[in-house]
Amino acid sequence: MLKPYILLIFTSLILSSFFLFGNDLNYQKDSLRAVETYSAGANLSRNGFYAESLDSLEVSIKLREKIYGKEDYRLGIVYSVIGIVYKNMGLYDLAIQNSLKAEELYIKQYGNNYRRIAGVYQNIGNIYKNKLNFNEALRYYVQMANIYSSQEEVNLQDVAAANYSVADMYQRMSEYNKAVQIIKDNLKNADAYFKIYYLDLQGAVYLKTGDYITSYKSYKEAIKQAEKLFSQNDINIGIEYLNYAASLIQGNKTDEVLEVLDKANQIIIQTQKEKGEYLAEYYRTLGTLYENKKAESSDHEVIKKQLYEYLSESINFYKKALITLNFPEHYQVNMDLDSMQLISKTRCFDLLKVIADKYLQIATIFEGQDKNIYETSINQALNYYSITSDLLQRAKKEITDDDSKIILAELEQSTSVKMFQTAFRAYDMNKENKNLELAFKNAEQLKSGSLFDKLSNDEAMKNSLIPDSLLQKEQKINSSISTYTQIRYNESLAEQPDNEKIAKTDSIIFTLKKQRTELSDFLEKNYNQYYNLKYSDNFLNIKDIQNHLHLNQVLIEYILNDNDSVPELYTFIIEENKADLLKQKIDTTFLNEIDSVFHFMASPRYIFTKNEDAVSFCLSANNLYKVLIQPYKDKIKDKEIVIIPDGRLNYISFDALLTELPDTSQVINFNKLAYLIRNNAINYSYSSNLLFSFQHKKRTGQKRVLAFSPEYKNDTLTIGSESFPLRPLPGTKKEVDLIASKIHTKKFEGSEANESNFRKYSLDFDILHLAMHAFINDSLPALSQFAFSQEKDKPIESDGLLSTSDIYNLNLNARLAVLSACNTGSGQLKKGEGVISLARGFLFAGCPSIVMTLWEVEDNSGTQIMSSFYKNLKKGKTKDEALRMAKLEYLKNANPRLAHPHYWLGFVSIGDNSPLFRSYDFYFFGLLFLTLIGVTIEQVIRLKKARKKRA
Repeated sequence: MLKPYILLIFTSLILSSFFLFGNDLNYQKDSLRAVETYSAGANLSRNGFYAESLDSLEVSIKLREKIYGKEDYRLGIVYSVIGIVYKNMGLYDLAIQNSLKAEELYIKQYGNNYRRIAGVYQNIGNIYKNKLNFNEALRYYVQMANIYSSQEEVNLQDVAAANYSVADMYQRMSEYNKAVQIIKDNLKNADAYFKIYYLDLQGAVYLKTGDYITSYKSYKEAIKQAEKLFSQNDINIGIEYLNYAASLIQGNKTDEVLEVLDKANQIIIQTQKEKGEYLAEYYRTLGTLYENKKAESSDHEVIKKQLYEYLSESINFYKKALITLNFPEHYQVNMDLDSMQLISKTRCFDLLKVIADKYLQIATIFEGQDKNIYETSINQALNYYSITSDLLQRAKKEITDDDSKIILAELEQSTSVKMFQTAFRAYDMNKENKNLELAFKNAEQLKSGSLFDKLSNDEAMKNSLIPDSLLQKEQKINSSISTYTQIRYNESLAEQPDNEKIAKTDSIIFTLKKQRTELSDFLEKNYNQYYNLKYSDNFLNIKDIQNHLHLNQVLIEYILNDNDSVPELYTFIIEENKADLLKQKIDTTFLNEIDSVFHFMASPRYIFTKNEDAVSFCLSANNLYKVLIQPYKDKIKDKEIVIIPDGRLNYISFDALLTELPDTSQVINFNKLAYLIRNNAINYSYSSNLLFSFQHKKRTGQKRVLAFSPEYKNDTLTIGSESFPLRPLPGTKKEVDLIASKIHTKKFEGSEANESNFRKYSLDFDILHLAMHAFINDSLPALSQFAFSQEKDKPIESDGLLSTSDIYNLNLNARLAVLSACNTGSGQLKKGEGVISLARGFLFAGCPSIVMTLWEVEDNSGTQIMSSFYKNLKKGKTKDEALRMAKLEYLKNANPRLAHPHYWLGFVSIGDNSPLFRSYDFYFFGLLFLTLIGVTIEQVIRLKKARKKRA
């Protein structure tokens, strides 16, 4: 029976409703039913009945639309739960769509700081984590934590709960120090539930860093806290047992494992009998247990047999785990992942990798022993690595942010190397062309993947009839992101950073990046041609590369694996009609010689070089030649070489390799050394696909050369709280003047050589020449910068510093950019991507060919080489040959001291090396041809006249 005061309230509500709505009580019925269907849907979702949950939630949406209208904030909570349901079903696009609808409704009513938006951001972060877009996930988690931290009344438990997701993301991105710091800062404020989560995460971090004792303690404490908080058979206790078991296996404490696993199984099997993440994790842990089992015998053959059985059993458990996550047993490349409704794409991805790894491990055990097991295992490993690669490449194409692509490439680099190694083994096993092609494709995917994706995406946009307004919108968003990222970076370096300003800037950057992602999703959904082109497999194969090579060209592409205990060097040698892949065993001496040659050439103390240093350089440069080039010397004789370097090979100039060793008992004469450049012109590229895939693009830069040479009279560069005076570069003006005397050039010198003029005119020219200071930012490569003349009253987007990310947002029409500044080709080496340099930015902006520098250029020698380069370029020489001739001319005329490699080897040509001018020979033979025609016509006329006279 209702209490009197409750009955009075209920009656009042009915009477007021009757007064408001007359005798129509549908409003109350609809309101109550909207609440009931929402509650029912949320409960069904919690219990895993997702289809039924969606039915109830859709009813709640329709009722609320009827009562409040389609744009009322009270629909937000339902859209939010629908987003969670779709996420749990693996339908990520629908999940994001509904989550963003909830966010939109909340912001309209309450603004950006409403607490429930934080929950929406958590779900979106979870979605991006499952899509392998870790950087985007991290941004949403950080924004969620910021919302909780900026409430009028801050709830520290909410902040700690949000920061758990941030710490977990750092752990997944292998940034363990950051994860540990967040755990330390938040564990004390976490509620009982999240205290367990934090202890669990702490165990995972210390397990990955090899601190097993701290890891065991953390997991044991997590179990203890879970048993206090939950009932005996709660799934949370089962998860903690499972994680503790995994740590015991990693630490080789196998005596306790089975007991702990049994406890986990008894709980998990009650909740997830056939499908689910926890059941999958249970099977995975069993697989890990078997793969870590030690053979118990002294007989070598028995050991191999036992290991084979253990690894095979581990593979079976991993495959069971995949099935429990809805991954199809017979997956085919390019299947629609969303239609599979994977329970967790991230876990599926990890399991596919580990299955491939185990097959590869079996193959390694039986290599040269049992041909049947070896070949079967290699083929199985290749199959699972191919599936993994397919998922990885698709995930990368779904990511709009270059930094996120680079992070993913770094995290997955070891797996990508294993894919390549397995493809090589398959090729080495039978020399089949399909395996050579597969190895080549994997090698290409290890190099500058994000750059290739960006250029491919630009091509897809331009060929898809997307309105210019949308293309301009994307460009404006990217430009704004670049500007605010620079503002944030400068503020973070201030002596007393303004945390409020940083937080506000972070919020702006977050919103801009969200807009960019939403725009990309909109284009994919509304422009089918763009979607198809974006996700098409447009990698060039070896045959395609051969079709692009000239008769006098040879392409040499390296894969340098220096991560394993035994380093390896793989080399593709591709000629017009032949291709092969070879493997060489190398050691740390070879790696040290790469570093030695680079430091000798790049060292700023080159003027103090001693003869023993020069001898050491000669020995290293000759040893590198013997490994990198000599095996192919017959193939490259009298030919142009296209070098696709890898890893630390990106830092050296192959020109400097010595084909012969000089007499090291005498004083080294740098003018006389047998440099490789004397025999061959050398061109470079970040990858074969980057070199040849985009050559067909039509350039519209009609004017010849646009050149900039700032004077830096009183200019100062300010970064954070520090100021750096820009020292004058007197040689740059002379350099630009010499170029202008040879080729029609629009010059901007002194104060006119500013960023505004570059942005205004750069799209109109065929050749861009920048002779100025450059500053490399190794901590944030996207913020490496060219320093133009500083402007007064400058607009925010033209601060005189053109960064790599600024260049990314240009759409250049030039066929060549000459970056005659220091270190424009150097930068941070990112695994799976290569060197993130200023030059890379120009390729990103659509410029197919770059002349860049590998170290600090000496002013006078740089001027001489650039002057000769343009002279040779105008004669119709290819870019690499023009640069080769300029270097050899400098070397011929330099005195022994100025012939040091530092002075002249720093410039390299990268990208399309085709000539920009017609050869003088063309005009000579053209004139000769016209003369011959004239003479012939004259003779014909004479003959006709002679016949008439005779007639």
